[in-house]
Amino acid sequence: MTTPTEPTGTGRDRIVEAALHDFAEQGFGGASIRRIAARAGVSPALVQHHFGTKLALREACDAYVVEAVLGSRDARTLAAYAQVSGFASASEAVYGYVSRALADDSELARGLFSSMVALIEADLQRQGYSEADGDLRAVAVAIATMQLAPMALHRLIRHALDPDATSTHNLGRVGLATLALIDPALQSADARADQQAAYRALMTLPDTH
Repeated sequence: MTTPTEPTGTGRDRIVEAALHDFAEQGFGGASIRRIAARAGVSPALVQHHFGTKLALREACDAYVVEAVLGSRDARTLAAYAQVSGFASASEAVYGYVSRALADDSELARGLFSSMVALIEADLQRQGYSEADGDLRAVAVAIATMQLAPMALHRLIRHALDPDATSTHNLGRVGLATLALIDPALQSADARADQQAAYRALMTLPDTH
């Protein structure tokens, strides 16, 4: 990750942006209200005034991340699981935060994963897949795992695939390769096309990670 730029916007906005970076780098346990305040250029008292507790601040970060990518504060309203690529393209802060959330098994990660599984299950059923064909839930979980794992492993992927390319470029490459491994019969044509377009778009983004 590159060093973040100086936060801009209102005091509350700066605090959230600083918290995204600190939670991503330190995890929830290691994150510090005092360090977040210093990073945002405000006093610790102002952080407590706006959010009260570190937990409430993390919940605000969760809401910000979902809204930044999907225009909604409710992770359950994910329109399509191809949109997960939007977390990578939104910003360095969002990318790092979601990556850490997945590794830490946070509420945001659980909500995102369960939403993806439900959407994939519904897509499988539309394709005519049923329990007679195999374990529907397990297939949906397997596909969701393949879709989200690169977000948590993006540093290892960059080192193994192309250290000179951007993280988002490598993520797009891995995403396309993952789609090639999934039987087309398990996805609707629209869902597959949406994901392909999203991953190709990732490959063209400038280096912010």
